[in-house]
Amino acid sequence: MQKQYMILTLFLSLLIMISPLWSQDDQEFKNFNRAGKTIYNFLRVEQGARPAAMGGAFTAVSDDINAIFYNPAGLANIQTMEYVFSYSNWLVGSRFYSGAVGYKTGFGTFGLSFVHFGIEEFEETLPLQPEGTGRMVGAGNLALGLAYARGITDKLSLGGHVRYIQENLDMDTRRTVAIDVATYYRTGFRDLTLGVALRNLGPDQAVSRVTQSESFPMPIDFNVTIASEILGSHEGPYSVLMSFENGFTIDWGDRYRLGTEIWLMNIVALRAGYHFNYSNQDFSLGVGLAPQIRGKKLNVDLAYAHFQEYFDAPIRVSISGTF
Repeated sequence: MQKQYMILTLFLSLLIMISPLWSQDDQEFKNFNRAGKTIYNFLRVEQGARPAAMGGAFTAVSDDINAIFYNPAGLANIQTMEYVFSYSNWLVGSRFYSGAVGYKTGFGTFGLSFVHFGIEEFEETLPLQPEGTGRMVGAGNLALGLAYARGITDKLSLGGHVRYIQENLDMDTRRTVAIDVATYYRTGFRDLTLGVALRNLGPDQAVSRVTQSESFPMPIDFNVTIASEILGSHEGPYSVLMSFENGFTIDWGDRYRLGTEIWLMNIVALRAGYHFNYSNQDFSLGVGLAPQIRGKKLNVDLAYAHFQEYFDAPIRVSISGTF
């Protein structure tokens, strides 16, 4: 018991020591939001219909393969081998495709992930050719990741996620590497869990070949979450899970996410979430089915995210399960 508390304390201390990298001037964030001051922001878009339906408040839940995108330490919770594939019709005709697979061994749990973001091609226009040149222009982003998680004790697990990131805008390409570090802790009080994740930690990068002196930071997020089953039990006829998350970002300040998940007969799931201190997005809803097919778990999840104005609500669909 003393050992696991010592390890958790050391890990949290490390995150606190790293915090000056993104905090810089706390008063600056209290006075105004620095929206648009980071690069590779597609990394912040919620992946997986189940976590998205819960408003992204998933860091302390992370009990399946979706953990690789939110809290890689949660990969230690998977039993054997799990997978997830997701699709989202994102904003203004863009698309997200993502997926992951995790495999538990005697040396820990390993995971592979990918996220692909693409927009619809459009015709190039020039000052002297405002009607178009006939050449089509495309853009997109790609992230490929390798994750590892290990249970230090039966209550505490640590994990990391290293990702190669590429961004393409027509013939211009940018590349970098980012890491996530996280911890997952079962308190032992009922089903209360704590999750802490530092995500998208990487070097600043110039975004223009002309203004190489001007660099922009990665979209670093620091998330602290608490989650618990407040009613019922997952082994019983019903259960109600609640999760609350505080997320700090270097270009916006504090944000908050609230999520809930209701399971009925361990087959049907109803989900809802809410985003606080977001400029546009607010509530989300979702449903899931989890039938057993020849002893293998199969989950089909659907999520709806509401945007207050300007954008159509995106729909996410995920299929996940065990091999």
